Amino acid sequence: MSNFISIPKNSVPLKLREHIEALLPEPISYPGWKFNRYCWIKLTQINTKDAAGNTDNSVRVGGTEGGTGSRDALEVSLERGIDVTKQTPSVYPEENLADGFGRLKKLLKLGYTEWVFSEYIFDEETCTEFQSGMDDALDDFRMSANADDGKKPFTVKEVAELCRKRFSNRKRDKQTIVKYINSLYHNFSGQQVDAIAKNVIKHYKRKGVIESYDRDEAQNFLKTIGVGADLLNTKDATRTARLFPQIMRNFVDNGTTMDIALFDSDACSHEELDKRQQETIKELDEMDALVMLYAAKRMTMTLKNVNPYNILGSIPQKIIKGQKMVKELIPVD
Repeated sequence: MSNFISIPKNSVPLKLREHIEALLPEPISYPGWKFNRYCWIKLTQINTKDAAGNTDNSVRVGGTEGGTGSRDALEVSLERGIDVTKQTPSVYPEENLADGFGRLKKLLKLGYTEWVFSEYIFDEETCTEFQSGMDDALDDFRMSANADDGKKPFTVKEVAELCRKRFSNRKRDKQTIVKYINSLYHNFSGQQVDAIAKNVIKHYKRKGVIESYDRDEAQNFLKTIGVGADLLNTKDATRTARLFPQIMRNFVDNGTTMDIALFDSDACSHEELDKRQQETIKELDEMDALVMLYAAKRMTMTLKNVNPYNILGSIPQKIIKGQKMVKELIPVD
């Protein structure tokens, strides 16, 4: 039996509405909210804007849409109708959209005029210790609702941004931030949650002391000021090992100097920023000196025919049915 029920695109008869509502799964309970009822709403009446006229998807850093090109799975699914095994999109009073921004856009694109929504009302009694009012509860609702399958999951960056917003005026430590993240419905591992909490703590250590840049932001800065250079993150422990082959290749192919701009995606103090810059420059100089010594040694009459490395073989990893794994290195052709 199919989970999908076809939805007329003009209007949905009362009996069909009642049939669909009876088949829908039990609504999810979210802290700070109480399920009120299912309601069928004319899609053009759904409010998706905030007071300033911006799309009011308060916890998304980017949009919820997939890439361009062929129709995505969500659009194909909605063309078939409603999947009664899935949660519906949600609204809160006055037909404000709580979650399902991407779904609403697809429904309108496909020509639907009405759809079923779960209406939730703010419930102060069930708010968590991290929710100071409806705005906090709404952000948490939106974050938790998108952990459900069939929706675009929130990214580490988006959860970190929500944490920075929530703890801007709260006492913060790693354990408390981890507790907050785990109060949401999410699909992150414990290791990912710990990493998010650590990054949020570092954000506040840097605030007012170090301007924060990730690689994309640093590249945009160079583009804005009109400087052409390769970026080197001084936080990266493998920085010179990965960059130096590019420096050598540029010098061999073009005989020119490679311009480099330094940035640090992790430093929390002026001292840490300066120290890492100095260490990076020293490593580049040491790598260059080592390459020169290596090249000179390789070209000496006594050593130029000596291979500087020798592959002894590989550890056995191929499983062959009916054969025992060998206990020695495998020769490499």
